[in-house]
Formats: sequence, C-alpha cells, structure tokens
Amino acid sequence: MTISNTSPQFTQATQGTNALLTVDGIPISSASNTVTGAVSGLTINLLGADANTDVTLSATPNTSTIESAIISLSPTTTRW
Repeated sequence: MTISNTSPQFTQATQGTNALLTVDGIPISSASNTVTGAVSGLTINLLGADANTDVTLSATPNTSTIESAIISLSPTTTRW
C-alpha cells in the first residue's frame, strides 16, 4: 500500500472582476452580478456584459398596489 501526501493542483482559468456600471452619472462597482442599493427599492440583475454597448433601464412604481390599499380603507372611495 502506498500513501501519497500530495494535494490536487487547481488553476484559475480567469480571474473574476467587479461589475462596473453607472446609475444617474454615479459610478458603481459590485462584487456580484446582483446590484442592490444603487436605486432605493430596486435590485438590478446583470445578465451580460459588453463594454461597447450602453443599456438604458427604466422603472416605474407599482401604483395599482397603492391604489388598492387606498380603496380598501374606505368602500366609498372613488376610483381614479
């Protein structure tokens, strides 16, 4: 019986880099592809990268949830 005391050797194919993006002119760096805190209440999932392509992201509030909450306060509330 032969016992070897060698560990497997691993090589890193490429070193990861932080995601870099700009939100409203403010540069942001993220260690992951899920960015939180750049816009209050919004999570940005980065799915790909192309340094030569600008991406525009738009978000609007979910007003139907707010409207439903207001209407539920009073059954006589007029619907907008």
